[in-house]
Amino acid sequence: MNIKDKKIVIVDMETSGLYCGDETKNSASILYVDATKIDDGCIESSYFSFVACEEQLSSAITTLTGIDNQTLMGAPTCKTVLQQLKDFTEGYTVYARGPA
Repeated sequence: MNIKDKKIVIVDMETSGLYCGDETKNSASILYVDATKIDDGCIESSYFSFVACEEQLSSAITTLTGIDNQTLMGAPTCKTVLQQLKDFTEGYTVYARGPA
């Protein structure tokens, strides 16, 4: 794929665990969202937000992500951030980045 001719958004998210949104397991929460718009091969704009988290983060998650409970204080809700992300990505093909 040649991204030079594409309008894409690359999205990265960090969570508090492995099973985000799966209520049958120890469900995780989204901690931050980072997205970058690329149009004609050039970075057009970026979006970044931490996400409020109702649970206390474990020391393992803080060590892995560098995000702690203090960092998330005052952050917008997940619903707000996902709506902003939806608005940001409108009209673009979305690619998500995941762990290798």
